[in-house]
Amino acid sequence: MSVLPDLDLAAQLFVDGLVDGSFVAIVAASWSVIYSTTKVFHFAHALTFVVAAYVTALVAGTAGLPRPLALAAGVGAAMVVGAATEVTLYRRLRNRGSSGFGMFLASMGLFIVGINVLSIVLGTRPRNIGRFPSNAIEFGPVRVTVVDLVMVLAVWSIVAATLRFEVRSRWGRAMVAARVNPTMARAVGVDLQRVYLVAFAIGSGLVALAAFYQTAKTSAQPSMGIDPIMSGLVAMFLGGVGRTAGAVLGALILGVSQNLGGLWLPGHWQEIVSFVILFLVLLLRPQGLLASPS
Repeated sequence: MSVLPDLDLAAQLFVDGLVDGSFVAIVAASWSVIYSTTKVFHFAHALTFVVAAYVTALVAGTAGLPRPLALAAGVGAAMVVGAATEVTLYRRLRNRGSSGFGMFLASMGLFIVGINVLSIVLGTRPRNIGRFPSNAIEFGPVRVTVVDLVMVLAVWSIVAATLRFEVRSRWGRAMVAARVNPTMARAVGVDLQRVYLVAFAIGSGLVALAAFYQTAKTSAQPSMGIDPIMSGLVAMFLGGVGRTAGAVLGALILGVSQNLGGLWLPGHWQEIVSFVILFLVLLLRPQGLLASPS
């Protein structure tokens, strides 16, 4: 029996990996904006994801309003949740000298409470935003749905805009300065509290885009946030904390490697591929594939 893979199948799995990697990329970018800037392990990012998904489902599915309006509402709700979490929780803990571990525990507690409140108020029944067209486009042996293609194009446009924002805008440069040396940034007049607020708002808005896509593909439910958020976190550490471009690169590597692993591994083993890659990269290059800015 030949060990060589079917080239048509390999091409399809590679494209599927690009789609999955693009989804993880927007989550990883959202992680990078928040964690790299504030150094807060924002586990409640998963709660923001779920809130955005439910707002999207309520606006489009329950109220029957246009989906672009639902997307805008989800992004707005996520930004409010993220900014409110920074102001009401992390800022107070920071001012009281709380450690990073203390903030992590507080964040985990917020996630648990928030998910349970959502379940009590809205129930655990999955909510969707209606069926999307299932038509696909074929490129030779490769097939990709229109929804996935639109998502990929949107993600990379937004990622490019985020990278440009970090380099060209005043707030973006302030965020990068806070990542590199917050003490020096404060000394030259950077208002770190405002920078952290902006980072939480932008990062939360980015993750809402991923929540919209997942809700469109499946449905909104309380348990939906953990897997994508953890995948984005792994991608950020794989690419290198401190660089959004590194987080995005890590996401692509994860998406493609997991899918191509299907050529040789059973489906339930494919997720292990990402952790093997992360282990090897951190063993050989602890700072990640792209070093933090210096």
